[in-house]
Amino acid sequence: MKELYPYPEDGVVQDEPIQPLCVVECQGPLLKPGGKTSDWRVVIVCHHCYHKLEPDMWISDRCWESLNPVTPFELLPHPLEEKQPGDRFQVEAYAKTLQ
Repeated sequence: MKELYPYPEDGVVQDEPIQPLCVVECQGPLLKPGGKTSDWRVVIVCHHCYHKLEPDMWISDRCWESLNPVTPFELLPHPLEEKQPGDRFQVEAYAKTLQ
C-alpha cells in the first residue's frame, strides 16, 4: 500500500502516494587496509527510519548501526547491477535477496 511521506520538512517532493519503503546505499569499511574501495551494501528502511537517518546520497555503516538494526551491515545485500536506470533503488529488486 502506498502512502504520503509523513515528514514534509525533509523536502521529499511527492505529487502522489509512494512506496512505504526506501532503498539507501550504505558505505562500509575499506575492503583492503590502505585501499580506496569500500564495501557497499543496501538498506531498505521505512519512512520513519529514513527520516531518522537523514541521508544525503548514502549513509555510512556507523549511521546504519545507530538504528540498532536486527540485520548487521555484513548481512545486508550488495547493490544490484542496473538493467535500467534507477533499478537498484527499487525495493522489489531486492525481494529475492532478502528471502
